[in-house]
Amino acid sequence: MDRSVQDKLKTPATGLMIVGILELALGALITVPNILQIAGLTGGSPEFESGLERVFLRVIFAAYALSIPLGSLIIFGALRMRRGKNRKLAMAAAILALLPVSPCFPVGVIFGTWSLMVLTSTEAEFYFTEKSK
Repeated sequence: MDRSVQDKLKTPATGLMIVGILELALGALITVPNILQIAGLTGGSPEFESGLERVFLRVIFAAYALSIPLGSLIIFGALRMRRGKNRKLAMAAAILALLPVSPCFPVGVIFGTWSLMVLTSTEAEFYFTEKSK
């Protein structure tokens, strides 16, 4: 029985890892250059047309900055899911993948939903309980 549950967990956990890696990479690629620009290390500070544009860009920047810890947590939860350890963390990672904070959102919805469906099954609950003993 353990083998079939492991097989059911493997693909959605791998998908969650991909979502986490994408979140982390996109967050870093957007956040780091913006931090350098704001700090004046790249040759100039950004010019804004209006206050609304400034607010909009700050919200976008905050969302991408949030992607870095979010991606890290998704990766860690996916690894725990794949190993059959810490079901609560695996479920938290699946829920985090559902949050619409980055362009990875559509992929996160697919793998987050799939992961939750597998993790909430009776078989998976029993499997995680047996693995923790």
